[in-house]
Amino acid sequence: MGAGINEVNFQEAVLKEADLGRLRNAVAVKNSMNRYSGKIKKKGDSVRILGLIDPEVMDYTGEDLVFEKAQMTDDKLVITQSKYVGTYIPDVDSEQSEFDTVKEVASKGGKVIAQEQDKYIYSQIAQQIGTAQVIDASSTTSANVLSLLTAMNTKLYESDVPPDEEIVLEVSPSMFGKITLAGIVYQTDNDKLFEQGYMGQYGKMKIYLTNNLAKDGSAECCVLRTKKAYAFAQTIQKMEIVRAENNFGKKVKGLSLYGGRIIRPAEIVVAKFTPGTETAI
Repeated sequence: MGAGINEVNFQEAVLKEADLGRLRNAVAVKNSMNRYSGKIKKKGDSVRILGLIDPEVMDYTGEDLVFEKAQMTDDKLVITQSKYVGTYIPDVDSEQSEFDTVKEVASKGGKVIAQEQDKYIYSQIAQQIGTAQVIDASSTTSANVLSLLTAMNTKLYESDVPPDEEIVLEVSPSMFGKITLAGIVYQTDNDKLFEQGYMGQYGKMKIYLTNNLAKDGSAECCVLRTKKAYAFAQTIQKMEIVRAENNFGKKVKGLSLYGGRIIRPAEIVVAKFTPGTETAI
């Protein structure tokens, strides 16, 4: 190991690098509600989703006011997924290059974990969403994609989503190609320009590009939602480095535990998208 790096610090640095790799590559996870209480130690554990119940509006009569106690939601989320990565690294001559190699392996481990978590979220949304929240987007072209986005937006706001609520549109490369051809995307949020998957904005929609959307046959399930519609909880429980028993080298192994579910179904709209042929570009 590099100078000044003891075993504990080495393990901590690798775990940190894995989590950074996950965060750098997450799209669906970042666009979900990640506030929860409770410890995640194993598959089957449950955590409590944090949120407040809306207060009651009461008539004012001039008498003393009545104050109700703030009520927390009692939604539970079960950790249903337990996934691991494992990589063997042969010994190398330079201790510093060994440290860098292990960190890179951990970062790539975090990246593939992020991809699996995103696929899980989009699959859950596609499976759990009600038919009333699904829009047929077959044969979408640059000529009609604006009508599609307007229909999705309208359906979302008809569900009493507050106008100031942050909403995200998660699309495939093919659908983003139609949006690009329509020339309706602009970028104004400089803080998001380097965020994974962020491509720009149309109206209030922040548009994210992903290759991890669920499919229904040939249709890609593109998603418009608020960031409070889907709850997700996760931890990279372990990212360990151990000596290989029968080889000269190290093994890097990581365990990820996670689970999620829709908690506000009215705040999600799914468009089952297939591309149409462009008559003019």
